[in-house]
Amino acid sequence: NKYLKSAVLVSAVLFFSLTNGCDAFESFPINIPFTITFTATGNNSPISGGPETGCIDSQSETYQEYKDKINSLTFVEAAYRTLSVSSGNQNMSGNINVTIKIPGGSTLFSYTISNVKPADYISTPFVLQLNESELNAIRNYLQLFETTTMCFEATYTLSNITGGTTPYTVVGAVDFVLEAETEL
Repeated sequence: NKYLKSAVLVSAVLFFSLTNGCDAFESFPINIPFTITFTATGNNSPISGGPETGCIDSQSETYQEYKDKINSLTFVEAAYRTLSVSSGNQNMSGNINVTIKIPGGSTLFSYTISNVKPADYISTPFVLQLNESELNAIRNYLQLFETTTMCFEATYTLSNITGGTTPYTVVGAVDFVLEAETEL
């Protein structure tokens, strides 16, 4: 009796996994990374860079490889990193603001990292923790991927600068990771 119950249970699980589980083998998720870089320079605080535009169809080899098989795009995360600071500015600090917009359109998010040294993010990126309304704005935009070229516009500002020497120059980047659900 005990074995009969086990056999029935195993048979039911096997039947349902074979008849309902095929979707798992018909699609798979892939990560699509891309980066927008910018340079901010000046002799006075604040310094700004951008707007610079990045488009996943032209800047992501992964997207290009799978674009005809993509069913949906999902935002995974964005991070800020500093690529370089000008000579004598390793100890320069201030407030970093990164604003991401739809080119020629609305702001998706604006994120400020307060009282930091840009040089601290040369080896360790800062993952941007977005709120629910910012995440929803990105989700809504990504739903248009079939009819719109997915581009993002980045603007960078370093304000309340202390330390360092002029001219101040920061070369930075915003890294994005999107997940694409694709067909096999």
